[in-house]
Amino acid sequence: MTGAWVGDRKLGAVGVQISGGVSTHGLAFNHDPDLSMFDHIVPCGLHGRAVTSLARELAERERDGDEGGEGDRQRQRQRQRDNHEGGGEGSGGSGSGRGVGNGGSTGSGSGSGRSG
Repeated sequence: MTGAWVGDRKLGAVGVQISGGVSTHGLAFNHDPDLSMFDHIVPCGLHGRAVTSLARELAERERDGDEGGEGDRQRQRQRQRDNHEGGGEGSGGSGSGRGVGNGGSTGSGSGSGRSG
């Protein structure tokens, strides 16, 4: 699963494309968007998964009184297991751009020259 996940909730996305020998990539991070719009998509094509934001996760953590506690350690162990199950990915290139989308999503992307 590409992107940043908190349990089974997607916090951010990573995209890589190679077309015609040119690679491009992008990054999006949900810091405080209107999450209702994400009800219309299936994150990474994985049914039963939701999209979350940093603001929602921090509010939930504060509400549960789990600041830095056992829940964090369990989530970290799960992330490590998830990362070991997935494959590696990467891209190369130069140049970049960054922007902030409507509703609090931050994204960036870049492109590179031709690959041989």
